[in-house]
Amino acid sequence: MCKKVLSENKMDNKILLSENEINTGRQTELDIAKGLAIAFMIFDHVLECYASTQLENTVFADVIYFLACVPAEPVFMFLMGVGFL
Repeated sequence: MCKKVLSENKMDNKILLSENEINTGRQTELDIAKGLAIAFMIFDHVLECYASTQLENTVFADVIYFLACVPAEPVFMFLMGVGFL
């Protein structure tokens, strides 16, 4: 398919992508990072919905809010994109 598309574009039949599949297994590091991002987002939503005002003013809640909002959302979206490549 790659050769056919390139020959139709008249790019001197150069192969830009490998025809062999590489990295076909699961990537454990990405799965762990996605799992942590999901866990922190769940903690954040639980705190927002069910936490009392006393719990929301603790260091624990501040840490969960920080980890869920700042790194979790963009990391999860980035890793989902990387996982599809």
